Amino acid sequence: MLEKIKNYIKKYNKNKEEKLSFSRKQRNKKFSIFKYNINERKRIETKNDYTLYYYFFWFILIVLTIYTLFFSPYFIIKNIEIIKNDSISNINIAYKSINNVRYKNIFTINKTKIKKSIIELQNNIEKIRITKNFPNTLQIEIESYPPIFKTKISKKDYLILENWSIIPWTYNKDIENLNIKNNVNNNNISYKNIISKDNINKIQKSITYIKNNIYIDKIKEINFFPNEKEIHISIYKDEKIILLLNKNLDNQLKKLILLRNENKFNLNDLVYIDLRIKNKVYICKKENLIFCDKNLKRIYNYK
Repeated sequence: MLEKIKNYIKKYNKNKEEKLSFSRKQRNKKFSIFKYNINERKRIETKNDYTLYYYFFWFILIVLTIYTLFFSPYFIIKNIEIIKNDSISNINIAYKSINNVRYKNIFTINKTKIKKSIIELQNNIEKIRITKNFPNTLQIEIESYPPIFKTKISKKDYLILENWSIIPWTYNKDIENLNIKNNVNNNNISYKNIISKDNINKIQKSITYIKNNIYIDKIKEINFFPNEKEIHISIYKDEKIILLLNKNLDNQLKKLILLRNENKFNLNDLVYIDLRIKNKVYICKKENLIFCDKNLKRIYNYK
């Protein structure tokens, strides 16, 4: 009996110790979880602090960059250099056309608008190259269309360029002389178009055709009558080949060469040859000089 009581007490004590042990483990486990939560919270808070500093740094950097590039005086255009790659472009007019660009930010200027401003005052400009030399210099290269004719209006010398614009100039290069025979006023005609592109193209075509088929290097003179849409071409002296620009120009040119090749006339013997009328040719020779000159003076006011 005593032995059973001892065993019972021993078993009871053992169960009690196991319960205490389990309780301690549970308590330690809860403490460990609590400690982990505290550490994890601190880590997240620290990470959030670093993220905030990170975004704040980049925000300040972006603001400073935008200010430096677009608002600070460092990138304000202070110098404009215009270079002309020919002898006929006008630098002074070019500077005047872009005067409003100076003291603007070099990053915000619009190259297309600058080109448009230059061409508005000088429509003879064919090529424009704009270079930004940082931090504050703008370099512009300009080049005009090549000249194709020289002319005189109200006793002033002009050039007619490939894009049919007209500019004031005394040009030494050996190019054909185109006289514009009407009451053109020389006020405000510079850097404008007073001859249509179509007429210029037809005049050039006629000259090229005659040169290639009569085998000459130079035309002495071209008289252009805008109202009548006619050209009178003098090859050697004062003889005139009369062509109508707006009707069957190709046929007129072919008639001229065909008749010449058939020896129907000699240009040196002519006062004029009129090819304007379809299927007809009017030839006035020097043997009838007085009559021929009278016709030209009466119709075209030749002196």
